[in-house]
Amino acid sequence: MPATTIPDKIRQQLANLPAKPGVYIMRNAQGEVIYVGKAAKLKDRVRSYFGSPRGMEPKTIALRKHIDDFEYIVVGNAGEALILEATLIKRHQPFFNIRLKDDKRYPYLKVDVQNPWPRVYITRRIEKDGARYFGPYASAGSVRNTLDLVKKLFPWRSCTKEITGKDARPCLDYYIKRCIAPCTAFCTSEEYAEVVSKERATMSFAACASRWTPPRPTWSTNAPRWSATRSRRSNGQSSASSSARPKRKTSTSTG
Repeated sequence: MPATTIPDKIRQQLANLPAKPGVYIMRNAQGEVIYVGKAAKLKDRVRSYFGSPRGMEPKTIALRKHIDDFEYIVVGNAGEALILEATLIKRHQPFFNIRLKDDKRYPYLKVDVQNPWPRVYITRRIEKDGARYFGPYASAGSVRNTLDLVKKLFPWRSCTKEITGKDARPCLDYYIKRCIAPCTAFCTSEEYAEVVSKERATMSFAACASRWTPPRPTWSTNAPRWSATRSRRSNGQSSASSSARPKRKTSTSTG
């Protein structure tokens, strides 16, 4: 479409645009999606493409020349527009969209199920590494709030250290009930797997947990145990259950 002319069809579409948040989809003469954008007010944003070319970026001028038709989707708020825009860009891969094609912009939750002791953390890049991704989220704040809430309910590890079960003591997360300390062998791989399987009820992580087979432990696990069905160790399991800091049992015989 030449920059100096606007077809009557598009003029009529512009006149009917609502002043509401949403996503707009630009198409060329062949009906192909060439651009997807979001707007807090569709009426103002879409009209800006057909105004005076003075001050427009070269990319926008080039896009305008190829627009033959457009459509829009009204959503409830700007956050919904962000997510819908990302979804449509991934689906259509429009030529004039530079961002979001490789999922580098919006945050996702990643579950590295390929790890023997999976973690859940925030990422902005989706890779073909066998992990599971959930999102996109409208903002970093929303995904952090979600992650913090679920971690309060399901104490998986958040550290990046290699888990050997031989650490001298657990970190602070253990004492505030945010982790069950696989680093010190205070839990078995089966107990950790139970934590991962339970959190799927809240975060829809069923696919992640089902793809992960917990490894058999290769160290002695004579430390105090954590149970998903009990919030504290039984009285007969450790004589030091009331102490503030858990202690390992020695291997000496009690005969």
